[in-house]
Amino acid sequence: RLESKIAKKLTENSKRMLQLRRDRRLREQKLRKLALAETKVILSREMEQLSYKLEDEEKELHRLEVVDEVRRLRASAVEVSALRLEVRVRLQELALDNTVHHGNKKTEASEKATLELDQVKEPLGL
Repeated sequence: RLESKIAKKLTENSKRMLQLRRDRRLREQKLRKLALAETKVILSREMEQLSYKLEDEEKELHRLEVVDEVRRLRASAVEVSALRLEVRVRLQELALDNTVHHGNKKTEASEKATLELDQVKEPLGL
């Protein structure tokens, strides 16, 4: 009878140990799943932050490209203004030359020069 009690206790203890091992394995699996889920959440947040950062960097790049283009356009405008000024000065010189050399009378050469200057002035908006 004592032996059967001891055998019964051993069997119960063995079953209990197996159950405890199963429970421990299940808890470890749950912990791994939780850790994986937490890692996914963390990575998702990091990806979102990187996405925002990339978006901000793209906006900044576009802004810098626009600023660069504005500078180029301003430089071109300055060049055009300088050319317009040169054309005006040259026109005044030619008008003065025409008046000094020929009085108010236009010659064929001065008419040709005036026509050429008009062709130059038109695209420049003068």
